[in-house]
Amino acid sequence: MLPSRQIGAPKPEQWVGLVDAVYAIAMTVLALLLPDMLSESFKLFEKTRSTQFLWIGFYQAGFYFSGLLILYEAWCFHRSILVLSNSKNRTQTVYTGLMLGVVCLVPAWSGAVLEGIDHSQFWIESKLQATLGTFGWVLIFLMYLLLYLIGRSSSEFHTLPNLRLISKEAKNRSIFFAITSAFHAVRIVDKEWPIVPVVLILSVYLLISFNQDRVSGVLRAIPNALRLR
Repeated sequence: MLPSRQIGAPKPEQWVGLVDAVYAIAMTVLALLLPDMLSESFKLFEKTRSTQFLWIGFYQAGFYFSGLLILYEAWCFHRSILVLSNSKNRTQTVYTGLMLGVVCLVPAWSGAVLEGIDHSQFWIESKLQATLGTFGWVLIFLMYLLLYLIGRSSSEFHTLPNLRLISKEAKNRSIFFAITSAFHAVRIVDKEWPIVPVVLILSVYLLISFNQDRVSGVLRAIPNALRLR
């Protein structure tokens, strides 16, 4: 007899509590990486007084905050979907398990990327760094794809407009990060392919995502302004 059949149907607060705990641990582990991220850069800056090392330190801090906000946004999506889905099914359980597994990989991937930064050749990307970067974009793509699938597999998907809207937003984000993953993957085989800093892409994305209502309002106002002219 499978153990899952003996547990019974988990209460909503137990389900959400597990999700909250995993995200909190992942964000805490990411925060613990920050001192090691910055120490070497600022030590080198103190020794050489070269602003290159100072900029690397700021880049590392930006990378940390971007990763933290991505996890926070994913948690907001995940929690909202589970709260709206009153009845949980086995498919949602599987997708949620996979989602939590991907979330736990984010701090480990972040540590590997930051450890692999070459302070002497910061903007020269090796094949290993390109591979690690692509892997990170794939992780974020999988997070939003799984969030869409968690919402899509809910039995209330067709009856709750808010659940459909949140799932659609997760799907749109997964498409964006799929394209970003493909763009960055070219660097693995083509060294001449342009480098776009990870922090720059994430900063622009988060700025738009966290101000989505305002951005949507501006975009809707543009056609009206053009018609008035």
